[in-house]
Amino acid sequence: MIEPKQSVYPACIVVVLLALVTVGCSIFPEPRETYYYAIEYEPPPELPQRSSIAVVRILEPTVAPAYDRRQIVLRGDTARYQYLRDDMWGVELRDSLQMLLERYHEEAGTYSSVLSEFDRGVADHEIHSAIRRLEYVDGDTPHTRVELVFEARSTEGSSRTVARHHVDYDEPTTGNGGLERFAHDVNRVILEAIYEFDSKIREADGDNQAGQ
Repeated sequence: MIEPKQSVYPACIVVVLLALVTVGCSIFPEPRETYYYAIEYEPPPELPQRSSIAVVRILEPTVAPAYDRRQIVLRGDTARYQYLRDDMWGVELRDSLQMLLERYHEEAGTYSSVLSEFDRGVADHEIHSAIRRLEYVDGDTPHTRVELVFEARSTEGSSRTVARHHVDYDEPTTGNGGLERFAHDVNRVILEAIYEFDSKIREADGDNQAGQ
């Protein structure tokens, strides 16, 4: 009696399916997790006495082209840098900086009224700000680098500078380093710069009042 031959097709189908699964996993890997870092407002330990100097308009900050994106900039010890694909600022840097400036000046009372760039109304002063550098420097001792410029300008006459504050921070990242500590350091440096900038505005106003 001749036994019927067993078909090899089922085995071939199984092999092909396994191959397709393997190829599919390599072509479509599991999505990587993205981490977002916040820059948040915190009032200073003690708010200054309200002075209500004038009406101020806070213009949209400018950000240097290399840092004008949500990806965190990672730099080594050379001029080469890269954008981290999975570590990003939760909000655009220009929006975060403007929010911090507006929140602080609304609470501090240095100005009688605070206007955004497109708010209607006449302002006596304009606040200009810029992020020139903001990067995480990796290495044996990770560093946080932040460079900021703030200017308060009078809108009268030739738009003279009322007060100016420049920060060039380049210090080891606190704690054990890492991007979470870097984001914390950035937040702290920006807030402290805004507080110091405000004190210069008040000092300039005091000098102006004394000279009248």
